[in-house]
Amino acid sequence: MWGTFSLLAVVFVAADDAQGSSSTQAGTAAVLDNGDWWLTLAAVLSLLGCASWLFRRGREQRSKPPQLPVTVVRPFDSSDDSGWELQVNNGLDAPLGDSDSRLPVDAVAATASVFGSSAQQQRDNAKVAVVLELAEIMVSFGRARGAEQALEDFVNAHPLVALTPWLKLLELYQQNGQRQAFEILSLRLRRHFNIAAPEWEWVGEVFEPLAIVGEEQAASIDQLLPQLPTLRQVARIRCEISRIWGSPECLIYLNKLLRDNRNGERRGFAAGAVRELLLLIDLMENHLVRSV
Repeated sequence: MWGTFSLLAVVFVAADDAQGSSSTQAGTAAVLDNGDWWLTLAAVLSLLGCASWLFRRGREQRSKPPQLPVTVVRPFDSSDDSGWELQVNNGLDAPLGDSDSRLPVDAVAATASVFGSSAQQQRDNAKVAVVLELAEIMVSFGRARGAEQALEDFVNAHPLVALTPWLKLLELYQQNGQRQAFEILSLRLRRHFNIAAPEWEWVGEVFEPLAIVGEEQAASIDQLLPQLPTLRQVARIRCEISRIWGSPECLIYLNKLLRDNRNGERRGFAAGAVRELLLLIDLMENHLVRSV
């Protein structure tokens, strides 16, 4: 609005100057006097118009919402994510279909991967202890089917972690008269471990306790061998265990004996040898944990 007034004032002054050029000398002086007054008014109106325009501009800017800075997120590039790569052990946690459809290609490599880490070994032992204890508790409360389900889930998810959950599940099948389930599980067990096909009658023998072994006896293989009537008869195994007893290499060797089935070509250990190997493995694990 003030800008319009300023423009009209300037036009009026220009017209007034044109009219004053054709007037008399006295009229020209009067018009000039009046022109000075209108020029002053035009200047004032122009200043007011500028002030009004600046005021409106500031108000419009204040009425607009502030623009926040926009952060541009570049798309994730998975071509170089090695620092965040998840390490997955397919041999331990493979689904049921995968773990039972493939036979181990290299039992020695599988054994080294499973038992190469002391921390991983302790975690695996803890898992095994928990599921076995859970099964025992459920059986004591008359929930045999619940105990079977817990063990079935474990061997399906972790088929290579330990032999004892397999044997405990076979024992429950045998106690509850589930012969068909027993035979199916026996075939699966032969794919993963170097043991003879478990028979309906002898599976319970594996859990029969051997003579109590103290720490002093466990520290000396010479004192242990008399309590191993099956393994001490095999010269190659006896000599190798005697040579490396007390070392991590011995634990790897014992687990290799239980797992290296040559893709099912070996006949496998019978119940007595399996029981003795499990005893030696337990003693070696406890010894290595104490020595850390």
